[in-house]
Amino acid sequence: MSRDAPRTSSAAAAALLGALLAALVLKPGLAAGQAGGEALFLGGVRTVPAVPGGRPVVLPGCRDCHGRDGAGGREGGVLAPPIARSALTRTTLARPAYDQAGFATALRDGVGSGGGRLQALMPRYPVGVDDAAALWRHLARLETSERHGVEPDRLRLGVDAAAGPWLLERLSEDFGGDLRIHGRRIDLVPVRGADLEEGRLLALLFATDPALRHSDGGLPLLFPLAPIDDEVRADEARSLMPSRRDQADTLLAAAPPEAPVLTDGGGRALLSVKVGRRILDADRLEAPLPSELVVLVAPARWRGLLGLLRPGTRVHAIGPEVGEVVPALARGGVRLVVTNPSAGPGIDASVTPAARLARTAAVLLRGALAAAGRDLTRGALLRAFDTLRLDGPDWPALDYARHPLTGRRTTALVALE
Repeated sequence: MSRDAPRTSSAAAAALLGALLAALVLKPGLAAGQAGGEALFLGGVRTVPAVPGGRPVVLPGCRDCHGRDGAGGREGGVLAPPIARSALTRTTLARPAYDQAGFATALRDGVGSGGGRLQALMPRYPVGVDDAAALWRHLARLETSERHGVEPDRLRLGVDAAAGPWLLERLSEDFGGDLRIHGRRIDLVPVRGADLEEGRLLALLFATDPALRHSDGGLPLLFPLAPIDDEVRADEARSLMPSRRDQADTLLAAAPPEAPVLTDGGGRALLSVKVGRRILDADRLEAPLPSELVVLVAPARWRGLLGLLRPGTRVHAIGPEVGEVVPALARGGVRLVVTNPSAGPGIDASVTPAARLARTAAVLLRGALAAAGRDLTRGALLRAFDTLRLDGPDWPALDYARHPLTGRRTTALVALE
């Protein structure tokens, strides 16, 4: 984007970006070597090296191939069969039913319940009897947890109350009155972090609090109000905006090459090895700061920067992370070039971002619920997004078949003077 981008007032900027502001959604890591059935299912299990002196091997989790609900999937062009407990304990034309001991043998030795070898893509897990039994039990619990919020006559979806009542109201309006999908009514439930009842919700919409994410990806997040990190998986969340890295790449590509990058630990994760720019450590700042710079810091650190940015400084930043402090930056005479995930060709700028966000979310949610079918699980809902493409006057082109996690990778830039 050129330096002669259209200008808008600080009040308009705050309205534009405030609707998209939230805390960064982070994924707590699963510790390597963590034992137990859940760890085997999720992955990140470290095994001893096959060759003395070699490197330990981190095996994939069951969900990588078989889906977060164990319903099966495709890996490397090969169908991965369902491993939900009810599927394993059912006799099929291809094999007898599994019991716990047979399951342990398949897991460890790659030998199926009928005595045949499992396909080569299936890892062999050198686990003991206790860990195999723990995974067997976890697969039974999975059939219940993946159907949280799914009742015979209704589906319960949480809406993060911290996002503001206006978003829930708009979403409710866009859904209409007594909307039903496959005979079930849609209940939109306002929830707060402290009162969140994960067991009663199918998914959480418009999440703003990082604590609402779970390391096991248990409660799916739909349309979080902040760009998500690379560690977030498509079977944990689906976003309406490009990832944090994609937005950072857009900023770096457009900013003058002489503009240094002000960053902290979280921001450094967004930089390529050869960024070709001077890097300023946000933990060891030296005054005065340059008159133009790219700022990639944790969203919570923006308020601490307010007094350090001189009038006339041009700052390139991720829009949804800076929206809350835009008025203060404007009062300080700071000029901004920010990413704006809600902007794009053909977008009706006369409609507020919040209204367009709610309307787009309603269309996508209806489409995903319809595509997922009546035998609904959290995993089925998230996989249904892979069938969705949306291009209209409310939000830039979305294609979840091409970009499963975010719908797209490009973002617009806007200059705020």
